[in-house]
Amino acid sequence: RGLSPTAEIATLAAGNAAALATALPHVPPPATSPSQVATLAATPASPRVTAIPATPMPPPQSGGHRGLYMTMGALIVLAGLVAAGIYLPKKGNADERVPKAASNPAPTPALAEPAATTPPVQETAVPDNSAPPKPPVVLAGEAAKIQAHQDQPATSAAPPSGPNLHELEDEIDHLSARAGAVNSGLDRLKQQQAAAGYGLRGDMAERQESMKINLSRAQDAAEHGDAAKAKKYADRTQADLEALEKFLGR
Repeated sequence: RGLSPTAEIATLAAGNAAALATALPHVPPPATSPSQVATLAATPASPRVTAIPATPMPPPQSGGHRGLYMTMGALIVLAGLVAAGIYLPKKGNADERVPKAASNPAPTPALAEPAATTPPVQETAVPDNSAPPKPPVVLAGEAAKIQAHQDQPATSAAPPSGPNLHELEDEIDHLSARAGAVNSGLDRLKQQQAAAGYGLRGDMAERQESMKINLSRAQDAAEHGDAAKAKKYADRTQADLEALEKFLGR
């Protein structure tokens, strides 16, 4: 600015005096003698600050307290604003640091997540051991084969059914009637030969006994449902009957 420290102090003092004069209209400004002004103007500029004797201010009147209070209030408000401007930025920086520090422990739940997700991994590993359902399929195939083998003997045994049992029963009944007639003829012949003093031929007597035995066995086999056996003895009875009927001349 080009002014010496002394001149600056004098200027500040004059400004303060003017402000107080405007704030306190009833208080007359302090009188400055020409000698004091000349002394201030003649003082050479030096780097050292010289103390200016404070001029005693006259006591303010009773009506000037209002202006003084307003000035003091303005100074207090100004000081408060300055303090707030210094303190609030520091507080704002501190608040910005606190969320950053508080946000750092946020990732800790992520560390607990693997512990919560590990049980499903064990659950998925359990069904892998129950994979082989193949033996039931093989058993089903074997059961089908066994069933097929069981059905084959039944079907294979059906063709060699042999003679019909009902037809054999009818044939045996017919042989029984013929045998009864042959026995009656042989009995009469025996009586006649016995009256003449001789008996029945031996081979014919054997044929008659064989016919009776074979006929009895054929009837027994038919009653028990054995068609093959009944057929065999029925054929033998048929042979015996033919021989005896030929002997009797029938």
